[in-house]
Amino acid sequence: MNESDDFNFRDNSMDNGRSNFGGNFNDRRQFNTHGKRLGPRNDFGFNKRGRMDSHNDGEVPSTDSNNATTMMTYKVFVNTIGDEASEEELQQKYTEYKDKFRAENLLRFFNEHKNEEWYRLKYHPLESLENKQKKKEFVNQRFEVYQKYIVEKDLLKDITLDHTNADYIDKIFEAMVGHLEGVSEEDIEKYLNDEPVDDKSNGEEESETAADSTPRQRKPLVKYAGIFLRTVAPNITVREIEEVCEKYDSYVRVGLTDPVMDRTLTKKGWVTLKEDANVKSVCWELNTLRIRSTELGAILNKDVPRIRTANGMVAHNSIARNDLKQAAKLITLMDRKHGLYYDENQTDEVIFSNLEMAIVYSKNPLLDDITDLLIEEGTILDEDDGSNGKRLILTRDSKLLSRLDKLIIYLRIVHSIDYYYATAYPIEDTMPNKCGVLHIRAEPMAQFKNNESGQYNISESFIDNHMKEFNNKLNVNVLHCGVVNEEEMVKLGKKDADTEEENFINANCIELQPGKWLCELSGKKFKNADFVKKHLRSKHQDKIDEARASAEFYNNYIADPKRIQDSEPHQANLNTSSGGGPDSEQRMGGGGHMYHGGGNRNFVRQNNWNDGPRRSFNGNRGYHNNGGGGNFNNYQQQPRFNNDMGGQGFGDHMRRDPRQPVIYKDLDAPEDTF
Repeated sequence: MNESDDFNFRDNSMDNGRSNFGGNFNDRRQFNTHGKRLGPRNDFGFNKRGRMDSHNDGEVPSTDSNNATTMMTYKVFVNTIGDEASEEELQQKYTEYKDKFRAENLLRFFNEHKNEEWYRLKYHPLESLENKQKKKEFVNQRFEVYQKYIVEKDLLKDITLDHTNADYIDKIFEAMVGHLEGVSEEDIEKYLNDEPVDDKSNGEEESETAADSTPRQRKPLVKYAGIFLRTVAPNITVREIEEVCEKYDSYVRVGLTDPVMDRTLTKKGWVTLKEDANVKSVCWELNTLRIRSTELGAILNKDVPRIRTANGMVAHNSIARNDLKQAAKLITLMDRKHGLYYDENQTDEVIFSNLEMAIVYSKNPLLDDITDLLIEEGTILDEDDGSNGKRLILTRDSKLLSRLDKLIIYLRIVHSIDYYYATAYPIEDTMPNKCGVLHIRAEPMAQFKNNESGQYNISESFIDNHMKEFNNKLNVNVLHCGVVNEEEMVKLGKKDADTEEENFINANCIELQPGKWLCELSGKKFKNADFVKKHLRSKHQDKIDEARASAEFYNNYIADPKRIQDSEPHQANLNTSSGGGPDSEQRMGGGGHMYHGGGNRNFVRQNNWNDGPRRSFNGNRGYHNNGGGGNFNNYQQQPRFNNDMGGQGFGDHMRRDPRQPVIYKDLDAPEDTF
C-alpha cells in the first residue's frame, strides 16, 4: 500500500503547482463559513452581544463564575410574576425577593467555606473564642511594652510626632520592637544609649580624616528578612505553609490574612526568615511548589523606612481637633474589643452605638478630661482673602497636638493602627516587623507659605474636604462598629439552635415500615421513633451539639457587618474600593493588607499627603513593597487633596479622566427600605 494512503492523502487534494497554491478556492470557502469573514477569536466560551443588539429584559439571570447568581432587576422581576398586582405590592414582593436572594447567597457562601481554617477562626463558636484569646494575648504584650517605655520610662516625653523628631521616634520604636522579639534588656539599653555605629568593620584601622569618618546609619536592633505570598488559596492553612518552610534553618514564623474578595477569594501571607537567610533561594523554591494545586506567588519584601510623613497641614487646629476626636473614638472601640480598661457595666451594643458618649465613660487615662480639648474655637482669618475663598492662617496648638500624639502612639503600639494612614495591621505580630510603618507630620508645603508674612495659609474648603475624606476612610478601614439588628438577621436567614437540633434528629429517624425505624447515623433499627431519638441523644450527643453549633456558626457570620461574601455581579462596580477594603476590609481591602518592613530606617522625605501605596521595585522581578497600608481586610487609596489654594496644587500629578464613571444602578427598582 502506498504510504500516502495510510494517511488518507489524495493526489487531487492540492495542486503543488504555483498556479494553484493553497488548493481549490471553492473548497477553502467551505472551511471559511462560505466566504463570510470569520469573527474574532472566542477563547471564553460565550458570545459577545453587539453594541446595537437589544437586551432581552425577560431573561432570567444565570450563575457567574463565583457560583453567585445575578439578582434580577426590578423590571425583569415584574415580567416574571406579571403586572396584575399594584405598584406597592410589586415593590413589597421585590423587597422580599431581594431579602431571600441575599440570604441564599450568604448560606451558599457559608456552606462553601465553613470548613476552611480562616472562616472557622473568624466565626466558629469555639474556635473563634480561641483565636480572640490569642489576639488578646498579643495586645496585652504590646500594652506591657507601651506601659514600660512610654508611661514608666517616658521616653517620648515632650517629643511631638513631627518630621524633625523622626530619627529619635524611630529609635524608640525599634527598642520596643526589640522587647517584643525577646531582645535582652542589656542590649536594648545599649541600643538606646549608644551613638550610630561606625561603618568600619572589626579589625580595620579607622581613618582619622574627616572624609573617611562617614558614620553609617544606625543598625537596627532587630531585623528579619521576609517573603510576601500574593496568592494563597483560602483553603490553605497556616500549618501547611509552616510544614513547607520549617525545612529551612532560617525560618522564623508565618502569618496569613483573611481572604479578600476580588475576582477570586485569595489570602495574603508573609514568611519571616532570619537576616542571614538566602532569601532569593527560598523565594525561588517556594515559587516552584504547589499547595493544594495552587501557587503561592512568592516575591521578596522590599526594605522600607519605618517613618513616613503625612501632610504637614494636618497640624492645623481644626484638623487636629477632629483627629483627637476620631482617635479617642478609635481607642474606645479597640480597647473594648480587646478587653483593655473593660467596663462590665456597659454592653457592646451601648458602646458601639454611641462611641462619642463612650469616650466620657472610658477608664483609659489617656481619655481623661479630653472633652475639654474638643470644644471648637475661633480661627484667625487672612486679611487677603483673594479670589480663592476664605483663607485661614495655619495655627498650631501645642497642647492639643501633644495630647493627640499620645493617642496616636498608643494606637500604633498597642492596637497596631497607623492613625495618619487610617490603616490597621491586625496580624502584625506574625509579620517580619512587629511594629512597622508610622506616619508623622511633615513640614507644611512651601507652596502655601506667604513669603511676606512667613505664615502658611489654608482654605476652609481644604479643611472641610480633608476632614470629610479622612473620616470616611477611617470609618471604612478601622472605625467600623456597626451592629446587625435582629430584624435584619432574620431577613438574612438567622437560624435557631433548637430548630436545627430538631431537624437533625428528624433527618436521622427514618421509617422503614410501620413499627420499624432506622437510625441513619448508627444503622441500628428500632420499633419506635422515640427510641431512635433517645438513642441519638445518648450515643450521638456530639453530633447534635455540632448541629446546634452550626446554627450559631452561621449566625455569627451574618451578624458581622463587614463579612466577606460573594459580590452581586451587577453591583460589583459599586462595591470597589480597599482593605485593607479595608474589607473594603473584606474587599480590600484589603485589603489586602500591604505590610511594612524593618531594617535601617531613616526619615526620607516629605510627600504630598502621605507616601501612598508603595509599589515594588518591579513586580516582574520579585520585589514586594511591604511598607504600606490597606486594612487586611479593605485597602483604599489615600485621598489626595484638591488644590484649593491656587497655584500648582499637590497630590496626584497624573492626568485625570474628565469623563464621569459609569454607575450600574437599577433605575426602575424602588428605594431600599433597610
